[in-house]
Amino acid sequence: MDRFLEGKKAIVTGGTRGIGRAITESLLDHGAAVAMCGTSQVTVDSALRQMSNRGEVYGEVADVSNASAVSRFFKFCDEKLHGIDVLVNNAGVSNRGSCLETAMVVQRRVMEVRTTMHNDLIESQEI
Repeated sequence: MDRFLEGKKAIVTGGTRGIGRAITESLLDHGAAVAMCGTSQVTVDSALRQMSNRGEVYGEVADVSNASAVSRFFKFCDEKLHGIDVLVNNAGVSNRGSCLETAMVVQRRVMEVRTTMHNDLIESQEI
């Protein structure tokens, strides 16, 4: 496998399951060091155990819709990676059903998760 990301440092939000997990694995397989977050300690610990043989990987619990959690996560990333080359803002939530059938509170939560981290990073200039 081509390790064209050798020496690069990546962050993947929502990197413990699903598409984020596949992205994390691919980044590791291509040589990047990766810091990822997930919403539960169980999924973070499980992902770390299962991916540790692929390369340099770190994990932390973080709810990316919470500004202070985002700040703590990026401080963790800086301590572990000492910089960043790649950011994959993958974290998200979903709801099954149409927008018309979905309660407004659920729709707001979906949008919070998708936008809060990006906006907080720009405002705080964490990266």
